[in-house]
Amino acid sequence: MINGCFDVVTNRNSLAEAALNTLNKDSFVDNIKQFFVTALRNDNVFRELIDRLNKDNQAPKLEQYTQKLNALKDGIKYRKRFMVQDIEQLKEMWLVEPEIGEEHWVGSLYTMFAHLVHPDSPYAHFWLRPLTFSCLGIDSIAVSYGVKSVEEDAPHKALEYKYSFSAFDEFNHPLILTEQVVCWEMPDGEEGDQIKDSYAYYGYVSLPKPEDLLNGLGYEIIKIKSQAGDSHGSGKLKVISLKELINKTFKCEWETPPPKPTDSPTVKKGNKSK
Repeated sequence: MINGCFDVVTNRNSLAEAALNTLNKDSFVDNIKQFFVTALRNDNVFRELIDRLNKDNQAPKLEQYTQKLNALKDGIKYRKRFMVQDIEQLKEMWLVEPEIGEEHWVGSLYTMFAHLVHPDSPYAHFWLRPLTFSCLGIDSIAVSYGVKSVEEDAPHKALEYKYSFSAFDEFNHPLILTEQVVCWEMPDGEEGDQIKDSYAYYGYVSLPKPEDLLNGLGYEIIKIKSQAGDSHGSGKLKVISLKELINKTFKCEWETPPPKPTDSPTVKKGNKSK
């Protein structure tokens, strides 16, 4: 494999600098790669060795994945859940609440209920109808409730899903291009808090008035402008809690089961001697 000698340092546990320079050369690495490619193609013994090593390497990975999957399945019964009793297709069926890291579940729930909301609901206009769902870039392109067209001139809107939203975290999408942020928990923010994005734009939290339907659901980000002071469009977007929106739009039953028992042994109290 190696045509030449490699110097080691005096403790014989490490290569000398000259040897390390050789090993780091692209031409040396290319030669090693070519050797393995040729051996894998032409040498049956070597190929069988690689196959065996791959199988041995996959076994613990599969076992680890299986353990994680089983833990998720077992943990379902301990998670917070809810029922929606005024939708016939979902009546008496538990739905599990999203947890941290499950932004896709937030988006899935929003998409499902957006197609089930009654047109007479006073909260119907908060339910944009998603047309796409993506893990790259903006999460969804949507249209207003009741809009059927998908033509280019339709009022397409950008939706972003999050488990939680804080005014103190940098928003990773352009504020001026986002119509609505949908999170599960009630978004954090006080009147006048400044929110900035990763694209040199910022805005301010505007809490709704008590009589507004948005009250108890979230708030708006208003006066959105660039660092240079330029304003664009309406300059505002909504940040709403999906949990509260579902609860206000539908007839819901919420349940918090007891936590999973710990594996630590419990200490039993003995009878006191008389």
